[in-house]
Amino acid sequence: MDPSLSTSLIEVKDLKVAVKDSETKHVVEAVESFKGPLIAGVTPIHSVRLYVQRQIERILKSDAYRSNASNGYANDALLIWQLLEMIVQQQGVSVYLFI
Repeated sequence: MDPSLSTSLIEVKDLKVAVKDSETKHVVEAVESFKGPLIAGVTPIHSVRLYVQRQIERILKSDAYRSNASNGYANDALLIWQLLEMIVQQQGVSVYLFI
């Protein structure tokens, strides 16, 4: 196949159109709600902390988490956001103490 003789078509769609379930649509809307960009030394830390805290609240209030708090996916997502919250609070510095 010779690429110079072929035609390529790229179609850009809104992700919300492709997503069918409401939980995933909420995640897409949450990501779109962050006004970004994330620029070290420019983006206020409180903006990032607020965004992360809202994601944690969203998980805790979600039907998936409330109906089964031991749900692996919900707990995994919650743990990741809580870890990110800790990293943001410590401004990317983490200290490990081994006893």
